[in-house]
Amino acid sequence: MPHSYSVREAVNEAEIHQDLTNATKGYGGVIKFARRLGVSRQYVNNMLHAGARVSVEVARRLGWELRWVKISAKHE
Repeated sequence: MPHSYSVREAVNEAEIHQDLTNATKGYGGVIKFARRLGVSRQYVNNMLHAGARVSVEVARRLGWELRWVKISAKHE
């Protein structure tokens, strides 16, 4: 029997990711940004390069608010 559930997805995540990329440019940019946020460098790197979603906290620090949309997904 198929199972249906909904998933939330940020519709403005691409713009936020671009701002994150710009905010971390330059020598030591990721480390400096991570220190200002009080998070680890790996946490920021995961959002930049490993495909992890941009967190609400990081979006807020960049001056953004994540706008969510509900999408449906079906699993068997």
